[in-house]
Amino acid sequence: PTVGTVGLRCRHCAHLPEKPRGAVIYPKSLSQIYQAVRNFQRFHFFSCAEIPDDVKEKMRSFGPKKEQSKRKCAEYWIQSSRDVLGLVDIEENVNEHGSSKGSKG
Repeated sequence: PTVGTVGLRCRHCAHLPEKPRGAVIYPKSLSQIYQAVRNFQRFHFFSCAEIPDDVKEKMRSFGPKKEQSKRKCAEYWIQSSRDVLGLVDIEENVNEHGSSKGSKG
């Protein structure tokens, strides 16, 4: 990733020199943030030895929810990333607002 690229990482194992699978993710566009978070939940969260058991239990307690459309969830992540965090898509990846002249908006 280049300077200014937005990434997601596990705060619990960020200090480890060797990161477990799925601990760091660099989505290539705003539309991929939702899937990146889902992948983190599915492939990293419950297998990360650094996440305390009480945190994992709290996550399990939420259980399956009423099925929401993937499209609505994805739209929520895109809009929040753009409006709340100020992220924008550029040609190569997701970037902080204003850090590249080649932003697509």
